Amino acid sequence: MKKLIFIALIAACGIIQLMFPQYLRVFGIKPDLILACVVVANLTFEFRWAFALSLLAGIFKDSLIISSFGSNTVLFAIWSLLVCEIKRRFSLDYILVQVILLWVIALLQNLSTAIIVISSGNIVPAGIFLRIVFLGALYTAIALPLLLPLTRRWIE
Repeated sequence: MKKLIFIALIAACGIIQLMFPQYLRVFGIKPDLILACVVVANLTFEFRWAFALSLLAGIFKDSLIISSFGSNTVLFAIWSLLVCEIKRRFSLDYILVQVILLWVIALLQNLSTAIIVISSGNIVPAGIFLRIVFLGALYTAIALPLLLPLTRRWIE
């Protein structure tokens, strides 16, 4: 039952991300709530379910965007493996550690996505590139303390 609720949460975060209000965007940047769900899934569930939920979230996000189909599915699977390995080696009980972990993963996600976009032949000015990579990661990390209590209350 918890997994079905979390799947509904991923879908809700995807819809919220699509319809994110303009007045809450910072310099046109919105948080990646689906990526935050991937990290929360890996912090909450055992590896097998967290990996499956990460793949599902990647497929869902890829279905919402137009370019580079499949990139989010692959990247979310990689981040799931990374979080699982970090969780195995270190304690991730504190919210600050979880926020920093999400910031690093969001930074890597944004950087990877930007490199994929640039390698496909699109030209992205340096200022926009840096704004998307760094502010997007920071905004995603800031969204985690808001998302985490909701998920913990619904799935525990």
